[in-house]
Amino acid sequence: MVARRGDSETRTGDPHPGRLLGTKIAGAYPRLQPAERRVADYVLAHPHQVTALPIGDLARRASVSQHTVNRLCRSLGLKGYPELKLALAQHLVIAASSLSEQGEHPGTPQGIIAETFRFNIESLRDTLALEQTMELRAVADVIARCRLVRWFGVGGSGAVCADAALRLKQLGVDAEAVSDPYNQVVQACWLGKREVAVGVSHTGESRPVVEALRLARESGAATVAITNFPGSSLADAAEHVLLTAAHRAWSGASTTVVASRIAQLALVDAIYALVAVQRTQRVTEAIDRIDAYVEENLRFRGKAAR
Repeated sequence: MVARRGDSETRTGDPHPGRLLGTKIAGAYPRLQPAERRVADYVLAHPHQVTALPIGDLARRASVSQHTVNRLCRSLGLKGYPELKLALAQHLVIAASSLSEQGEHPGTPQGIIAETFRFNIESLRDTLALEQTMELRAVADVIARCRLVRWFGVGGSGAVCADAALRLKQLGVDAEAVSDPYNQVVQACWLGKREVAVGVSHTGESRPVVEALRLARESGAATVAITNFPGSSLADAAEHVLLTAAHRAWSGASTTVVASRIAQLALVDAIYALVAVQRTQRVTEAIDRIDAYVEENLRFRGKAAR
């Protein structure tokens, strides 16, 4: 069961198509033709200019035909170029009002902090808007019934995998995070039926993670991808796909990867909660014992040990 890609596309007739425009472009980007990507790149790099450009001018600046511009609009679920300009203008207004409410310019330390929080908040809100309840429940069900689960990720995504494995261990699940590329291959090849491989990658193009998931699937394991791009190699290699919705930054320093990690952690938390519900009695007893032991033996009691 793969996440419905239609859920992440702009709905026809949406009165506010700018709300998720950045997310739509990011989600569609891996599936775009090279010429369409040039248009998308120009739109992302010059959003203020594009709102005032006729379609012919945008086509010339992106070195494409007007037909390509219209094709990009359709790929984003928009009726045409006028709706793209409307969505873009709405997005800029939303972004500007978000910062103005904080009373800070994005170039100041306060503005940078406000923008970082805004990206994280938008990432969580937009990921929730993808309506992945059925897919989350399916993934949680597979993990709750499995013998073991291995989480594959590198870099920031590797940290998410470590958190996921630790949380699932609290529920009695044999979970492990694997970040070394060679070890990922070894672990993936040993997986089999009633075992699960989860690959985490923002771009969905991290080669070690993609290969680990592919090998695990060939070995008979259930496979799950957590990525920002539904058309990515990682998504294609998985049976179950969970999507984040961290769109590309519209200004200088990008906080996209940070925002994506926050969304990845939110999906992990949702999986943890759903698995916990299925194991309510045993989980409650085990967590109570863990908390009691930590409180009694691992917490400082006011005076540091000499």
